[in-house]
Formats: sequence, C-alpha cells, structure tokens
Amino acid sequence: MAKRFYVVRRGHETGIFTTWDECIKAVSCYSKPEFKSFATMEEAQIFLDECDEKEKTQPKPTAKVEKENTVVTYIGGSYKKHPKKYSYGLLLILPDGKQIKGFGSDNEEEALASHTVAGKLLGTMVAIDKAIELKFKNIHIIHDYEGITKWANGEWKTVAFVAKQYREFIEKKKEKINITFELDKGYSNNEYINVVDDLAKKALNIM
Repeated sequence: MAKRFYVVRRGHETGIFTTWDECIKAVSCYSKPEFKSFATMEEAQIFLDECDEKEKTQPKPTAKVEKENTVVTYIGGSYKKHPKKYSYGLLLILPDGKQIKGFGSDNEEEALASHTVAGKLLGTMVAIDKAIELKFKNIHIIHDYEGITKWANGEWKTVAFVAKQYREFIEKKKEKINITFELDKGYSNNEYINVVDDLAKKALNIM
C-alpha cells in the first residue's frame, strides 16, 4: 500500500502524521475536526500551511466533546431512482478511538418521497439504537442536514412521513440516552464524511 501523510488542522493534536492510527487518535471525539490525507509530504505541508492569518489569530475551537461515556457519530445518506431506495452510512467513534461502521437501505413506500433525507434519518435512528445497545449514556451526532436537529427538538413542523416517524423515535429514545446534535456544513476536508457517504452509496451498489 502506498504511503500516505495525514494532516490534522483541527483536533486534540495538529500536524502531519504518517499513520492512520495516529490521525484517528488526534481527532477522535473532537467536534468539527479538520483533517485530510495526501500522497506526498509536500502536498501535506502546503495544506497544513494554508491557514490564513485571520484564523491564526482567533482562539482555538473549544467544541471538543467533554462528556464521559459519549459516542460520536457521523451520518450520511443516499438515494437511488431505479429501483427506488434510500440508504444510510454511519460511523460510530467510541471514546477509545475504536470505530464501528454500518450501512443499510430501505424502500418504505411513504418514505421514498423524502429521498436522501429518509436515508439520513434512518441512519440517525440506527446509530442511536446502536449506542443504547452498547450501553453509552451520550451520543453526539454530527450531520450536514439541519432537519436532523430541528425535527428532533421541535423547531420544524413534522409534515413529512419520515419527519413524524423520526420525531416520535427521538422522543422515546431520549429516556434512554442523552442525544446531542451538531450541524456542520463545512467539513468537506473531514474524511469521516467521505467514509459515511461512501458507505451509503455502497448500500445501494452505486460505487
């Protein structure tokens, strides 16, 4: 396997790492991590040096997940027209850095109209059930679709079938686990998101 260089610009530690294990340790359970892999040290160094002066003068992010017994989860989704199916990809990162990946799909008639959103909501529910099964007290869900948060906390009306189903699920599960959400639309450099998006596509055999 070709050697890779892993750059962490936001994490518990920042810099260039030469192994995936070191990279994971640097970003595990850190909210809004920013990291990326490169084929050469030169490319890695350029990416690390790209932080502009404004960013350098700002305080470092303090959004690290501090709670004990917390699993951090990333959610992705996809949709396929022929045959009609929606899917999810998920990644659970445990406090010790261990990763649990999962993916799946469904074609429930009433949910199909919501396309990719149906997949992301399904993935969120599967992740929460998995965290409860593993006996975690907290789950922190990082996602790129604001409905995941706003339907859960009642900010958005639950008109669509999938929204109603999801809201009812959240209300029941809140009695068993503390659920927190984080909307992050700017994590294109976050490889965790690439992982869950690929898993969602894999579930539909479109990779």
